[in-house]
Amino acid sequence: MVRCEFCNHEYLKVLPGTNVRRDVYEDENTLCILDREPISPGHILVILKEHRRDIATITHVEMCSIIPALMECCSQQKNQLDGIEKVYVVSMCENGESPTEHLHFHLIPRYETDESRGFTFLYEKWENRRIWQMGTDMISGNNQTIEEIKKVRRRLLVK
Repeated sequence: MVRCEFCNHEYLKVLPGTNVRRDVYEDENTLCILDREPISPGHILVILKEHRRDIATITHVEMCSIIPALMECCSQQKNQLDGIEKVYVVSMCENGESPTEHLHFHLIPRYETDESRGFTFLYEKWENRRIWQMGTDMISGNNQTIEEIKKVRRRLLVK
């Protein structure tokens, strides 16, 4: 069996190489974490805990857990982060970009100040995500980025 990064839930909760937590919501079937390579600030991954390759393989109970998790995290993004116009929900398990074939969803905020719209927004952000440098900076210990993640997590953490 191929080792799946998303099946290691405790590993996902903490940013690699640090003690910075990035989990914002968890229930019996789902785990929601801040993306380590965000497309925009507040980018969240909603991950099904059980390893499933695609939505056609999930159970009814799992589906009934994913929707409330998506809704709760989206609500937190809109209520706690300033300037969000809308939040895109995207699943990209089979496009070759994802490092895993474990079903997950991206909650990607689009801010009022973003110039592009729709799929253009997602494509431009996805292609230019290296500009954010958050994944690299956090792993290498950039304190400013780590503090920003801590701040965003505190605001998005569902209690």
